[in-house]
Amino acid sequence: MIDLDLLTQVKILLGIATDDTSQDGILTYICNFVTGLALRYCKLTVATDDINFVLAGMVTERYRANGYGQQTSPQIVESITTGKETVHFMKLRNAPENFILSNELTDGEKTMLASFRKLWP
Repeated sequence: MIDLDLLTQVKILLGIATDDTSQDGILTYICNFVTGLALRYCKLTVATDDINFVLAGMVTERYRANGYGQQTSPQIVESITTGKETVHFMKLRNAPENFILSNELTDGEKTMLASFRKLWP
């Protein structure tokens, strides 16, 4: 298996050339933020190569969810109107307003991290 650091894995998943450093600042921030959340949740002190694969997916999702690398940030669809019909969408309860800055892991992230979690320190 090829040993890639977390930032390189994230760039590959996002389709960013590994030698392109234009997004390194925000990617590094998100990598550090998500790594900290995951290590605290799993009661670990260091991230292993195995958990980095999971973290890369989590970082990628947070990067995309906030529209980084795009000219406009993603918009939340509240309703769609076609002709005379309108469909309204409800906001999820307990959904973080700003996904990247949320100090909580989603249920899906907790599920992905479950196999790495220690039950005691």
